Amino acid sequence: MTEAEMEEMEKRERYQKYRDRAKERRNKYGDTETAPPLRIRGLAKATKAEQRKRAAEEMEPGPSNDDNDVAPGLGSGNVGAKLMKAMGWSEGKGLGRADQGRVNPVEASGHSGTAGLGASVEGAPDILPTDTYASKVRKTMRQKFINMQR
Repeated sequence: MTEAEMEEMEKRERYQKYRDRAKERRNKYGDTETAPPLRIRGLAKATKAEQRKRAAEEMEPGPSNDDNDVAPGLGSGNVGAKLMKAMGWSEGKGLGRADQGRVNPVEASGHSGTAGLGASVEGAPDILPTDTYASKVRKTMRQKFINMQR
């Protein structure tokens, strides 16, 4: 390579390096004011704590925790009861240092508020294991149509 080629290559490298044009523009025109933080402009994502707080505020109150409407316990023969007794718990007492906790088991409850079209089980069709796929689909669709007519 000749000296002219070397100079040309160095010149190209210098020119191709990153230039902070925004910084140059701020220096040239004297713009020293910085943009307001994203949180003030409303563009920032909420933190996890804010999301949890907002979700707790929006959450509907759940069913009452009356101990009267809960089914009786499973008994002392199951594995969970045996483990609890081995740790010092006795039947009829709550969980906690002062036995202040819940005495009866938590009752599971489901909701179908966000379930889709095929989630209902009322009036399930008589599908046999020997039915073909087409037959299963036909029976299911017929049952859904009948349920819609009601």
